[in-house]
Amino acid sequence: MIDDKNDAIIVNGQPMTSTNTKMNHSVNDDDDDILFTEFKSIQIKKSLQQNDRLALKTLACSNGGFVTNELRVKVWCRLANVDDNDNVFNDISSNIQRNDNYRQVILDVERSLKRFPPSVQEVQRIAYQDKLTEIIIRILDHNPDMYYYQGYHDVCLTFLLVMNEQQAFHLINTISRSHLRFYMERTMNTTSNLLEIIYLIIRDEDNELYDYLIRSDVGTIFSLSWVITWFSHVLNDLDDILRLFDLFISTHYLMPIYMTVAILMWKKSDILCIDCDMASMHKFLTAIPNDQHSPLPIDRLVLDTLELSIRYPPEDTLERQKQIETNALNNGNDNNHNNNNNGGGGRSLLRISTQFLRGNIFSMAFIGFISVIVYQFYYDHLQ
Repeated sequence: MIDDKNDAIIVNGQPMTSTNTKMNHSVNDDDDDILFTEFKSIQIKKSLQQNDRLALKTLACSNGGFVTNELRVKVWCRLANVDDNDNVFNDISSNIQRNDNYRQVILDVERSLKRFPPSVQEVQRIAYQDKLTEIIIRILDHNPDMYYYQGYHDVCLTFLLVMNEQQAFHLINTISRSHLRFYMERTMNTTSNLLEIIYLIIRDEDNELYDYLIRSDVGTIFSLSWVITWFSHVLNDLDDILRLFDLFISTHYLMPIYMTVAILMWKKSDILCIDCDMASMHKFLTAIPNDQHSPLPIDRLVLDTLELSIRYPPEDTLERQKQIETNALNNGNDNNHNNNNNGGGGRSLLRISTQFLRGNIFSMAFIGFISVIVYQFYYDHLQ
């Protein structure tokens, strides 16, 4: 059933939360999880009460993220400055079938069946899919400068699964104009350039892995669905998806790219065992997120991702990538697909990055907090 008050999916008589979806812990593990969740919940509630946004962003980076859906909805809305009293959602025309993207959105939404928990009845799923379609079209109508891309519906559905329709609309609208903005341009040129940052970082971090991937000629297409859907299209576990959303909402928009690098480095030994050709490598890489025999250690990868973002600050990395694009254009290198991007686009990218930084999303203070978390993680595991 669906809770009319919050529009949340009900599982076994209770609203769906992170603790509803994982049932394979031992009794001792469950006790530890409960204590941890209670302790962290107190910290989150205190930070919300004090409107301590920096503390909330820091909590997003530590184990478990915002721990429960009830809390993460509140924190997400707070960090995105969502105003529940905003009437934009109700004011927008509901004649969604007139939108040019309507048919494509319908097709994508109908393919979202696997994203719903098994306990969700068909009538519930259909109701959610109808809401999802309406939210997407309304956002596109409200933002005529943004263009729909396949995979956007996965991001939107993730929000809708844990909050009501109006909250989801306002939050997605805000995220679309900040974190997802470059994926919603008329062309994918900027997105392609951003994905090249994956190799930029790997080249500095691990030359052996970099050389092997380059020789395989696999490119970056394998990572497209990872990055532009915040991994919601490729991960099966909703808890893992929500955990990553905690991180991505709270940090710089390049963080999904850092996460991609962290995953590739984590799987290095397996990658080096794959035949060094494009077909074999692409098949292996695209299967990594759903590998049931070797599930990704999400919390550990979050720490690795944060470490990478400290060593390669987003604004510096964007500047380096812009310089590479500029050099490629000046050299007339037709083999580099970055030639399709112009200098104006690069300047726009950096300008938005600067605005993002002014908003304290990735301030030096935040980096300091992250550094403490990373240090504490390794200190605890050395004891």
